[in-house]
Amino acid sequence: MDNADPMKPAPIRPLRRSLTLAVALLMAGCARVPFDTPKQPSFAMGPAPAGSLNTAVEPWLSRRDGKSGIIPLTDGETALGARLRMIEGAESSIDVQYFLIKPDTSAVLIVEALIEAAERGVRVRVLLDDVFTTAPDDGLVRLDSIQGIEVRLYNPVARPGPSWLNFLARFPASNRRMHNKSFTVDGIASIVGGRNIADEYYAIEQAIEFADFDVAVIGPAAQEVSQTFDEFWNSRLSIPVTALVGEEAARSAIARGFTEPDSESIARARAIYDEAVDTPFLQDLEAGRIEPLDGRIRAISDPPAKLGYPVGSGLDVLYREIRDEIARAKSEVLIVSPYFVPKRERVTLLSEAAARGVRVVVITNSLASNNHPYVHGGYFPYRREMLQAGIEIYEAKVDTGLTRVDGETAQLTLHTKAVIIDRQVSYIGSLNMDPRSIDINSEMKLRIDSEEFATLFAEAVERDLPPHVYALSINAEDELIWTYGFGADATATNREPDASGWSRFVAWLASVLPVEDQL
Repeated sequence: MDNADPMKPAPIRPLRRSLTLAVALLMAGCARVPFDTPKQPSFAMGPAPAGSLNTAVEPWLSRRDGKSGIIPLTDGETALGARLRMIEGAESSIDVQYFLIKPDTSAVLIVEALIEAAERGVRVRVLLDDVFTTAPDDGLVRLDSIQGIEVRLYNPVARPGPSWLNFLARFPASNRRMHNKSFTVDGIASIVGGRNIADEYYAIEQAIEFADFDVAVIGPAAQEVSQTFDEFWNSRLSIPVTALVGEEAARSAIARGFTEPDSESIARARAIYDEAVDTPFLQDLEAGRIEPLDGRIRAISDPPAKLGYPVGSGLDVLYREIRDEIARAKSEVLIVSPYFVPKRERVTLLSEAAARGVRVVVITNSLASNNHPYVHGGYFPYRREMLQAGIEIYEAKVDTGLTRVDGETAQLTLHTKAVIIDRQVSYIGSLNMDPRSIDINSEMKLRIDSEEFATLFAEAVERDLPPHVYALSINAEDELIWTYGFGADATATNREPDASGWSRFVAWLASVLPVEDQL
């Protein structure tokens, strides 16, 4: 006889509800990305002979025998101002390619400038990697709806549904990201470097300020950058934002229009704009008191196909060239990489260079200054061996008394990515010396053959480094030592300086888990 209470739910019902929820989540995670969306190919326009920018630089370029001009952009305020000035001077085309854009002040200033350019007839193409772009789809759709502007997202996760679930549903493909960063105007001027479009890259009142580096180039180098942009823009993985969100969602976003900022936000943005476009460096450049350096420059990018083939397929084009140059180095290798995970291959590569008398210098983040402490777990197990091989290691100090424009102090995170070899050849761009850059993502750098540029960069590093880094060494007791300062003012510690207990735990956990290939 069954004595069960007829009013009590059967035990299977909660399980049924859980299974129903799981199926619903799975269906959301299986939402389709419209990679087969028809899209119109387009290509760089090339320099306009009668354009004012081309007219302004042509006399200088004509005396350089095919070389390009090089203008270092060392501070964030000038880097933002240079972008805004270039947009304002554009007459035919602007191509923007970034790993991420955030909905903050720098993005507002750049987007407003792009809209004004489009309204005067400039063609604007914006290509963004999808996963770390936090600017909302609605805003990107509205930007795309403006005549003359087209926005595409690279290798996006599906809409709708939870983005994390859609990411995990096709993890092997979603894990492969476009990390390229370039900005080209009228086919004659480009900016390439480590900066994305977010306030922390431009010294705009952030608690953490990224120490970053870009170069503006004029001439043939810009045309090479345009070619790499075209390859990604016309790739199968490059999806028009309206096709990704769907026609109905796109129409709704466009109908709502842009949100009008309040007067306080407008005033703040205007003040930041005024300071950015009028820095002393830009004043001197526009007045002719600073001349570009010159050099032969190639834009080198991993091909879009790298993201469609398994890791290890030999499409890490950029790293392979840098690796071969390091193997041929005769006097000095200087590596600046915020995320440095050498693995066995690069430890051997750098140790062999040191063994043949090459000075090898690695500058990276300390655990405290690293905004991704888990990455440190792939780095710190190799420090002792590299020091014993004669490699110099310097780690960024998180607290160097850095002052923001509003007078508040900010913490420092190194974000510059550069390789300088024999003070002859420089690589500036997006590539970190870690498996994620080398094996998983696509990356780009400029190869700059200029002794003058390479020497100035290396000398600036040597001059400016001491107040901002710890020098690592091994003492007589075989302890790892971090030393800050020189002489009587030097301080030393045998523990990861300034790092929290949580950061130490995260780094340790990453070092023992089998995740090195993902770092």
